[in-house]
Amino acid sequence: MLNKILTRKREEVAQQLAAVPVDQLPERTDGVREFVAALAQPGLQIIAEVKRKSPLTGAINANIDPAILARQYEAGGAAAISVLTDAVDFGGDLEHIKLVREAVSLPILRKDFISDTYQIHESFAHGADAILLIADILPGDSLSELYNLAQSLGLHVLLEGYSDAALQRIHALRPAIAGINARNLTTMEIDLDHMIARRADMPGDTLVVAESGVNSTADIEKIAAAGFDAALIGTALAGSTDPVQKLKSLINARDVG
Repeated sequence: MLNKILTRKREEVAQQLAAVPVDQLPERTDGVREFVAALAQPGLQIIAEVKRKSPLTGAINANIDPAILARQYEAGGAAAISVLTDAVDFGGDLEHIKLVREAVSLPILRKDFISDTYQIHESFAHGADAILLIADILPGDSLSELYNLAQSLGLHVLLEGYSDAALQRIHALRPAIAGINARNLTTMEIDLDHMIARRADMPGDTLVVAESGVNSTADIEKIAAAGFDAALIGTALAGSTDPVQKLKSLINARDVG
């Protein structure tokens, strides 16, 4: 599944680059919002995700209005918003970043399978404040090259890893933010204990985000106790009939824990 997604993504990027070269991307007129500062607030912070579907579970909420959901997330106490922009497998769109940006004041993370410099420029031009880079899919020097390019544009970067090798490469960059994925991208299985066991391997001055598999108040209590600074939560919030209350219940569990 992952290989199919990455192959398709490379084809999409090539087509987009041919249609809209880097020098023809929209000029950004507003500043970058403080993603790192938002996650550095006291207590475990929530990055709430705008997510219509996934290749594993299918439709989560096909009728999501990104702006409305973003306002609900802001009302519920989210620190930042993740916007999935992959169209085929996740029902996303780059335009969703603009819609969310106009609706709320929170910083926005673009979440996609980013592996090309074009996507970095594209993310900046379309209003993202931060991007996700997945170390497990970026071989050789490509992780550091993309990371450095994004930083040079003023973007914040969430470096994500699952495997020990990927996490070691992230550690070497000593990023401001790192994510540990509970999902094995090869098998697609989720293991929260795997994620928690690797929390201590991150640099002491790095903010660490728990990714995938965080769905309940018990999960929040568990990762907060393990010392995570934030959690990125998609399906549990986007699929909720009451995202505001769901988010508030998760934040309450963090505070109680």
